[in-house]
Amino acid sequence: MTQSIITTTLTPAQFAAARALASAHFHLWGGVPEGTYDLDAIRAWSESENAGDSFPGIEAPEMDGSNIVHTTGTGRLTWTVERDGDVTLQIFRPAQAGENAPLEVARVQVINDNPAQFEPEMGLEVVIHTSSVVDPRDPSFSIHPDLRDDLLFERHVKALVRPLVALITANAPRFSGERYDAQGEATPEYQAYREEIIQPAIENANIYLQHLYEKALPDPSLQVLSEWYLDTRYYPENAHILREEKGYVLVGEQYYVIGYGGAFPVESERVAVHAALLLKRSLSMPLIEAVRQAILGHGYRP
Repeated sequence: MTQSIITTTLTPAQFAAARALASAHFHLWGGVPEGTYDLDAIRAWSESENAGDSFPGIEAPEMDGSNIVHTTGTGRLTWTVERDGDVTLQIFRPAQAGENAPLEVARVQVINDNPAQFEPEMGLEVVIHTSSVVDPRDPSFSIHPDLRDDLLFERHVKALVRPLVALITANAPRFSGERYDAQGEATPEYQAYREEIIQPAIENANIYLQHLYEKALPDPSLQVLSEWYLDTRYYPENAHILREEKGYVLVGEQYYVIGYGGAFPVESERVAVHAALLLKRSLSMPLIEAVRQAILGHGYRP
């Protein structure tokens, strides 16, 4: 009986891509210094960083043979990072009545093919998987007949933006200063960083995903939330609608935190409750900052 050999040392490309994804999803090991390719060294660094702290974190990549794999807490997003730096992003929807397993509704591959380095600065080579032929001569599409993209919704496409932005900015300078001031407002330095680094990456990610956006079904519940948010822009007296009750909603299997930034999906009710409490305590705190602090567990009291 053969056994899968578990890799203990990452390649530079694999490390760069996987660390970017880990950092974007607040894994503890996502802050490990550049060049820490040995898994034992990554774990040791994470343990030292977490010593005496009050919240757990993912301290090292999960390996499946020579590949790094991860599935988010909701099961919606899965990524696989190969040794040559190729990345596969998969989106699943929960199993419904009569279904045996979650259904894969989207798959995107980022091709790197160079284990020595991950080079998003040259532009990502993105391959969109689809269940039907788009253009058989177009290398940016790949046919995957079993993909259930007939059940693809806008929220599924949006779930691919964060990991793509992470990969696009994998080698960009990391922001190390204060992100928000005491009033919860973005500092000028962080705002400048977002405008220079993050916002262009978001725009590029949405360009890569354009075909999926065109194919996706609309999210009726999110349209309602969006209308609430837009309404508050023109009728500020209605802003309390987004702050009443719990400050979060459950739509199907997905929790959303509601705030002046609209609606943001989170992985659990615990995170949703925590973020909603933060928003109630600090009315000026940006929605995304409340979600970030909730995920990290800062100040959480059950």
